[in-house]
Amino acid sequence: MRHYSCDLCGKSLAPGDNARYVLRVEGYAVCDDDTRLDESEADSVDAMDELLTEQVAFEAVEDEGLSEDLPPANAKKDYDLCRGCYGRMLSDPLGLATRHAPRFSRN
Repeated sequence: MRHYSCDLCGKSLAPGDNARYVLRVEGYAVCDDDTRLDESEADSVDAMDELLTEQVAFEAVEDEGLSEDLPPANAKKDYDLCRGCYGRMLSDPLGLATRHAPRFSRN
């Protein structure tokens, strides 16, 4: 039998006792140029040639070992969460509300 625990708080997620939620996070690189591939056949070929040239240049940088600081172009992660942590992630997925709130001690 597999044992699951919440990846945020560490709470045990035993079958039947607590609901287990899976949060899937996916990230990927996006090209933000305004090139339209459907304008004409010639434009499509030129645009595809440009994309392939960029890919070859990127692979050359990877081969030289210079891309160590670059994150992967595509990434997928799955996280097991308890009900409370899942609710918190849905309401503030990047933690922006808690990160900017100053924490003061009670004096």
